[in-house]
Amino acid sequence: MFAMTGGEVRSASLMAAFMAADEGVPIGMTHLTVALARQRRQQGKLPSSSEFQGFLRLVQKEGGG
Repeated sequence: MFAMTGGEVRSASLMAAFMAADEGVPIGMTHLTVALARQRRQQGKLPSSSEFQGFLRLVQKEGGG
């Protein structure tokens, strides 16, 4: 679970939408998870197992965090 402001939700959702559009597919959980991990990194926070649970490997592989 993530504690997020409305602006953070908007930013992550928009980033996920652009990622999916670039691939020509509907937004999926992978897009949302990767977008949220990128946003956390921009804020200086590394993805943690408590936040990302089963998706931690995906975001570590994607961004090296």
